[in-house]
Formats: sequence, structure tokens, C-alpha cells
Amino acid sequence: MNRVLVVVPTVERPKVCARALRSLHKQKFTDWDCVVVKNGNVVPDREYSLALGPMLNGKVVMIGVDNASLPGALNEGCRKFLKGHEFFAVLEDDDEWMPKFLANMVRTLDLAGTSKDVANCYQRQLPDKKQSNGGHMDFSRLLRQNWINFPMCLFRERLFKDAGGFDELAGPATDWAWHLACVYEANAGYKFVNEELVVHHWHGKNYCLNVTNADYVKKKIKEKGYK
Repeated sequence: MNRVLVVVPTVERPKVCARALRSLHKQKFTDWDCVVVKNGNVVPDREYSLALGPMLNGKVVMIGVDNASLPGALNEGCRKFLKGHEFFAVLEDDDEWMPKFLANMVRTLDLAGTSKDVANCYQRQLPDKKQSNGGHMDFSRLLRQNWINFPMCLFRERLFKDAGGFDELAGPATDWAWHLACVYEANAGYKFVNEELVVHHWHGKNYCLNVTNADYVKKKIKEKGYK
């Protein structure tokens, strides 16, 4: 069993998913396992197998879920594969990691010990900037918006249980709902890595640009009494 589980949720984008996996295979840190969670049946498994090719090599496995939400796909991957790993990360299929990402993030949490549960870094946005590039965890800002995307983070394994998994009603705001649960339900400590280690690609099918669920999270913040 390797130290890090990487969960790659993907929907109808085998060629883009292959780009994400190539960035994973280029990591200087190699003590990882990966599960690709293929959502839906619009694109046949065969097309994914052809696009991913030899990258489905034992370290990387692919499972299918039928029309699950993003958080539902993440929950399925973690429930089935997270046990036995120290850390996990979410690499969305349209993003990439720089080769030092896992090495630097794992080192950061190793040095921090149990005082920190999340390492997060900066992202680069292509072809242009449409959201924050990231930064230090700011609790007051977190109550207004999310600015730390999944691919910018490495999480300790315990958070999946202690934060209650991924909120299956949060949709494209899943990362925001997740960070709120990590901070307010699981008392997670964050350690910022002052490096640009992620490439976020903007395109016509970005989930968070075409669908929003911010009102759901804002309502949850109010109901939970987060301050």
C-alpha cells in the first residue's frame, strides 16, 4: 500500500483525463496509488481505456459510477480505496500537477506532524485568470467564498471520516463545502506551500462556470452557525 491515494473524477473527457494522468505519472514522488472514477456511460469505457492506455497499469485503476454527482464520485473512490493510505488528493480531470507537487506537499505535512492536516499551494490558470490563485487559509474569507480548489491540496486520511465525507448535495461547490467541513467539523489545520504547483485549465465545459450551487453552501453556513 502506497502513502497517497489520488482520486481523479472524470466525466466524458478521456483525452483531457489522459493529460491529468500524464502529470501524475511525472511526479517525483512515486509512493502513490490512483483511482479514476468515470462518471456516467455517455463515453464508453473502451474510449477511456484507449485514451489512458498503459497508464492503467496497476498503480492506476478505473471504476465506473452511474450518473453520480461530483461529491458522489469522490465518495465512491475514497470509500473503496482510501483505507491504508496516509494522505489523499483530488486531481480533477481538466487540471495538471507540476512534477514537484506530491513531493513538496507530502514533505510539508511530514514536517508539520499532526498539527496540520491539509497542505495547499498556488495554482496557475490558463488561458487566463477567472478565480483566485489560492493562498493561506483565511477563515473569514472561507465563510464568503471558496478559493482553494481540490487539486491545490493534499489531505490527511482521517479527514474523510472526520469531515463526514463529501457533501453529495453541494455539486460544483463541493470543494467549498468540503473545506468548511474540514475546518469546522474536523478541526483541520492548514499549511500553505508558497509555490505554484498546479495548472488549472479553463474551457467551455468547466463545471463551476456552467453550474453554481453557492446558495446551498451559504444556507448551510447559516444553519450550522459557522463563524
